[in-house]
Amino acid sequence: MLRVLFGDFTRQLSNRLDSNGQAGNALEARSVGSDSLVHFGLWAVVTILTGIAVWSWIGLATSALVISAGSLLTEVAQGRYSSTRAVESKDAMFNLLGIGTGTAAVALLYLGYAAVASFAARHRRRSPT
Repeated sequence: MLRVLFGDFTRQLSNRLDSNGQAGNALEARSVGSDSLVHFGLWAVVTILTGIAVWSWIGLATSALVISAGSLLTEVAQGRYSSTRAVESKDAMFNLLGIGTGTAAVALLYLGYAAVASFAARHRRRSPT
């Protein structure tokens, strides 16, 4: 089903994960491409969803730090506990870049919401009832 939805990308990822020790060579040979975008996008989405869920500035800052630590621990753990994955600084960099971008997007969302709420509050006070 995944191959129908995502095509060649899923096949390539599946081959990379199932390559019995050849994953290191495949990982070293790749350039910034779809795998880096997956790292970026995954952690950006995680950060955005968490930022919306906590909906406070201190919660956003705390969750960004916790998510950053979690992504780095995940990256280190895959090199230690997996025989088909390796620790890559480029993956960690794209994880952190995604988290930073997600944090900035949520901050803009907070500011936009505050601006709309402030405008609506001023408008309600002025309108006769």
